[in-house]
Amino acid sequence: MALTQGSLIIVDPDANSSAWHRLWSLSPIGAIAILAWGQIRVVRRSDERERLVQLSAMAIAFAVLIVALAIIGVLQGADIGDPRQQTQLTFIAGVCAWVGALAILQRRSS
Repeated sequence: MALTQGSLIIVDPDANSSAWHRLWSLSPIGAIAILAWGQIRVVRRSDERERLVQLSAMAIAFAVLIVALAIIGVLQGADIGDPRQQTQLTFIAGVCAWVGALAILQRRSS
């Protein structure tokens, strides 16, 4: 996912110019779907304690994501920065908050 996102930022293909560029532009959707599928599997296979830790980490990440979206909204309203990069940074912040909160919560619960 990082490779496709990085290549999209560097090359910036025009999705309307060809089918190849459109496919390339939409390629991160596959990685996002795999991430969601993996998370659903993790939650389904976990016991009650692990599920509580997972869902608590998701709640923390959701709060970080909402705050980041509010900040991005203000920046876009002031016409500061590139909306595409801000959206990607918001996603990255949410995932990092989720992984970090999960690591901390797992360490505390053991």
